[in-house]
Amino acid sequence: MKAVLLLGAVAAVALISVPAVADNQNQGDQGQQGVQYGPAYEAPRRGDRAVDDGRPPNLHRQCFNGKSIAGVNRSGAQTVYLQSQQGGIYQMRLTGACDGLNNAEKLTVRANGSDLICSGDSAELIARISATAKRCHVTGVRRLTTQEVSVLASAAR
Repeated sequence: MKAVLLLGAVAAVALISVPAVADNQNQGDQGQQGVQYGPAYEAPRRGDRAVDDGRPPNLHRQCFNGKSIAGVNRSGAQTVYLQSQQGGIYQMRLTGACDGLNNAEKLTVRANGSDLICSGDSAELIARISATAKRCHVTGVRRLTTQEVSVLASAAR
């Protein structure tokens, strides 16, 4: 009888502690996300309109899908400007000239084995030409501010 009561008490303690372990694990994940992404930047507001102060938008919006590229422009041998389908313009610095980039039929970008590319990542630009692919190393990715985009647009005219 004592063995059954002892076994029941151990089982009750185990069941009570399991949700606490799961909750602690979830809190740890949230903490890691805060460290990874940092605090969100909210643009200053004037009434109900956001004011563009030239700073980058919210950090969570500084990522794009490397398979969803709307357009690409090259500036010199080692700089590429990429527009994501979500609308952001990103600058990528290449380590080399990236032969084949000008003849590419399709471009994708990968970072750490993922299609999610964020500002600050080093990445790989993949230029597909017919049945082959040329891989070009990217040392840095950053989203341009609206002021930088305006300067680029006026320089292109």
